[in-house]
Order: sequence, then C-alpha cells, then structure tokens
Amino acid sequence: MVVPLNIYFKVAIERLQKTGALNAYLGIDTNVFVDPALLRSTQIPEFRDVTNDFTDYFSPIIKLLKATKGIGDIAWETAVKKLRFREEHGAALGYSSAGGSGRGIGEGLAELIVQRGKEIVDLGIDDPALFEVIGLFQEGFGPDLLSDMAVSILKSRFFAYTERVAADLKLTPTKTFRLKSKEWTLPVHPDGKTALILVPSEVLTPLPIALDRSEIAEVAQFNAEVRDAWNAIVAAAAKEKRDPSKTEIREMLLARPKNLADLIAVYKKAARRGYDFARDTLGLFSWDYYGRAAAEKFPLKIAQARPKTTAELMQVLNLIVAQFKKNIEDNKLYEVLYGENGEPRPEVFGQRLFYAIADSYCAANDVDLSREPNPGNGPVDFKLSVGYHGRVLVEIKKSMNPRLLHGFETQLDAIGKRETGIKRSGFSYSQSYSRNGHEARVSRWNSMPERLRRVVERLKEIRIEHRDARDLLKMFLNRPATLVYLDPPYLMDRDHGYKVDANEREFHVELLDLCIRAKCMVLVSGYSNRLYNSYLTKERGWQKQVIETHTRTTNGKNLTRKEVLWKNRFFTSASEAGRVPIRLSKKEKRNFKVNPVRL
Repeated sequence: MVVPLNIYFKVAIERLQKTGALNAYLGIDTNVFVDPALLRSTQIPEFRDVTNDFTDYFSPIIKLLKATKGIGDIAWETAVKKLRFREEHGAALGYSSAGGSGRGIGEGLAELIVQRGKEIVDLGIDDPALFEVIGLFQEGFGPDLLSDMAVSILKSRFFAYTERVAADLKLTPTKTFRLKSKEWTLPVHPDGKTALILVPSEVLTPLPIALDRSEIAEVAQFNAEVRDAWNAIVAAAAKEKRDPSKTEIREMLLARPKNLADLIAVYKKAARRGYDFARDTLGLFSWDYYGRAAAEKFPLKIAQARPKTTAELMQVLNLIVAQFKKNIEDNKLYEVLYGENGEPRPEVFGQRLFYAIADSYCAANDVDLSREPNPGNGPVDFKLSVGYHGRVLVEIKKSMNPRLLHGFETQLDAIGKRETGIKRSGFSYSQSYSRNGHEARVSRWNSMPERLRRVVERLKEIRIEHRDARDLLKMFLNRPATLVYLDPPYLMDRDHGYKVDANEREFHVELLDLCIRAKCMVLVSGYSNRLYNSYLTKERGWQKQVIETHTRTTNGKNLTRKEVLWKNRFFTSASEAGRVPIRLSKKEKRNFKVNPVRL
C-alpha cells in the first residue's frame, strides 16, 4: 500500500513540513533525487561543508586512476571497489515496495566509470567533481545512481539529520542502528528491519544540476569548438527525431581537455535551486490530493465489496475505470492533467491519479482487495488482486506517447514473465494447462506429424529469445557458464543493407561497453574496424584472430575477405582448460544450479 510519511508516523503534516523533511510516499517512486550541488549550498547544520567529504572520498580514487596501467591491476581494481555503491535501502525518497531501494552502482557500471575516469584523468583533469558530471555522458548512470552515490558517501550526515528530526517530532517506531562504530536512534522502515532515512526537501530535484544538458549550451557560449559540435549533434538528432546520445556528448567533451574542464567549471558555478514542492509543477505529489478529492466529490457505489472470483474482480474494476473516465471527461478532472503553463503533465501523473481514485473508491466501499501501484518487477501501473490467482493488471498510457504501442507490448511481456498463469515461449502463448493429459503446448507438439519429431527433439531443450541483443547480453552478463556468440551487423556503409541494420555508432558502442564488462564467455565476429579494435584490446584481456574466407557476390564473383574473431579472456581460458569457467558450491550443486550469477 502507498502511505505518506506523516500518516505512517501519525504526525500532523504541518509539523513534518516545518522540519523541512520530505513527506515522501512509502511504497511508490517519488522521482526526486539528492543533488550533490544542492547539498553544497545548504545551511542545514548536518550538511555544512559537504564538499570536503566528496573531495576526501574522490581524491584517492583520482590518484589510483593516475597510477593504474590498465584493466585488472591493483590500482584499477581498488578504484572499481571504491566506486561500487550499494543501493540505499530506507532512504525516504518514496522508493517502491518492489525493491525498497535505488539500483546502486554494481561492479559492471563501476568498471565503466573507472574507464571514463581514467580517460578524463589522462587528459590532465583531476577535479573530484568529474565523478558528479560523468553521468552526463555515461550510459546507465542517471539521477538515481548519482543520488545513491551522494547518500552513501554522506550516510553518517543523513543519519545525524534523521536522528535530530525524529527526536524533534517524537517519531515512532524507532530502533538503534550502528554505523561506523557509532549508534543512532532512527525511525524504522515498514519492513521492520531497515532504518528509514529522512531527506531534506531543499536538496532534492527531479534532475540534478550535474545531469542538466543546458550546461553544455552555456559552455557553448564561450567555447567555439563545443558550440560547433553541439549544434551539429542537436541538428542530427532533430533530423532523426531523437535526443542527442550520451555517446555523442562524450566524444565531444573528451575531444579536448578544455571542453570538459569548461563544463566542470560551469557546473560548479551553476545556480542552485531545488524543486518547488509547494507549486509541484510536475505533479510529483499533487496526484494524491487531486485523486482523493475527486473520489470524495464524485463518490462511487460498489455493491460487490467481497469479490471472490476474477470475473467479480473485473466487475469492480470496470466500475472504477468507468467512473475514472467520467471524472476526467464530464467532471472536469482533465484540468489537473495540465500544469500551470498549459503543458500536459508527465504520463506518470495520470497513472498515479488513477491509483489515488481507485484506492479511495475501494476504501470508501470497504472493498476487500489488495491494491498496489507499480507492482513487482514489471512496469505495470496498477494491480487489483484477491486470493492467489485472482489478479487484474491495469496499464495506463497517454495517447500522445509516440511509443504507445511499444509500451503496451513491453508491459504485456513483463506481465507474462511475472504473473502466475500467464507464461510465454518462443513459439506459443497459452493460458491452458491441461489438454489430452499433457501441458497444452506439449500436447500441440505431440500432435504434429511424425516428420517433425526430429525438430521437436532438437528444440525441446532450446530457449528462443526475440529481443535486442544488448538486452539479452545484460541478462547473462554475470553468468560465467554462458557462452555468448555475437555476430553484430557490420559497422560499415553498404550498397545493399540488411532488412534490419545497425549502422548507428551508438548501438555498437553500447554493445562493446557490455562486452568488456561481461563476466561470461564472449566471442565476437566481424570485419576489422577502428571502433571494435579500440574496445576489444589485449590490455582488456581480448585476443584477436584473423581468418581468411571467401564469399560470392550476387553476380557470381568470388571475393577474398579477412574476417575477425575477438575472444575475451573467459572464453580463451575456458578453451584452453577444456571446461566451463565456474565452480559450483555444495549448496548450488544440491539445488541443481547450472549457471549461477557471479558478481
């Protein structure tokens, strides 16, 4: 369930707001983040002079980056270890109940940050602030990770702030927690085990200053090279109807030391303003007020207060959806879907508005249902359930969303993977689990003509995935018993391309970033080119094998070509040893694990 802090702690909202702490909603993402730049300017006693903390933490890492000779040496691995940050469980930013935390920075991303940091230090830049702006041009590093990083480094300061505010408000329940040999009396998270860390509103923002691309435009005002490059990038992106990529930004900023140095200087001088929670122009919190006010003003009578079947559950949901539609279209609730400037609010506002209204109607009618927003791992907006099998999932999309169809397809796929009773395979989709004494899909195979028996035998142990290669590689990145063979589209211009091609440099850069992070065995084939040769290097543990081959053109002409195989160190060592590069623990063997994760 979703509950604001003041309700959870049974304290007047005015008293909580007076302390300056965020009145977050437990059980749902709030989408505001701790901004290191705002922490530097705050006058809150517990956070004064935080610049020293950041400098003390990052300066030794910069020394390690100067000392390292390349991937795998002691300096490199130590830097990676220091740049790994666990997700901050209990930070009261409204993290959803599905995870109760942010994502954290794992070893793979930490290694990429070290790689970027090494490139920057080699340019002669050693300002610790480089680790704050790195998310502007590093894929996979967003505001949530920048926030987690700041909270981790300043955790004792956040504990001190939380202890003071909790004592002032006499919050309960509380518990004693230990950090760095000191004990703190802190409020307890609903999980009953974790400290609930309060966060000052004034250091929060939906987009940290370090990740705001408007700083690039400011640099462009006095740096001609950045101005020309940025204008070209923006023009190309506009032509292709997309945003400039982080890869393009990285190449521009790292082209010359002055470009990145100017960006860091602009960042450190940038005006610091947190989010205006009173006006809440993005509707990050007002959805709850608007939704519950609408439910009270336009009540709904639900006769079926104790639904016991999925059909009865659907009846309840159909009533709520119909009333929600009426509230929007006839009762002028559409007005709250637009901000002060007349622009439509983000899609998530409408999704949470529906939750507030649906939850209110269920509560007002004492409907005995479990209801939750953003349930589980999949990006589904709302779930109603009764018992174990009765589940109805609701997905809400703005019709003007250019990725509307893709969104529904993604949600459906996520539902199929998570929800009991809905399963998918590469060939069929069925909710039936009984047919002629067999599981439904097995029955279909058994009814095939005899000549397909060999095909069945070959495919019955095969798992077929239809998805982006990058997404698939991420699934097996840390599974050493996996052999990944990649034969990506060629990075070259051709007169006759494939039906589905990938000549965009960004695709190949993202794929290569994943390859060098992989802990599994990886074999890549293709033609020699500068980009692949620069990533898959001997220093990073890759071997390159050139093979002379022959091919025939469509008009019958024979051509000699030199193809290349790039092999990572895990593939090479496994080939030499003649065995899969993983040793299973006794527990893993008892549980019949064959390909466990290794971090």
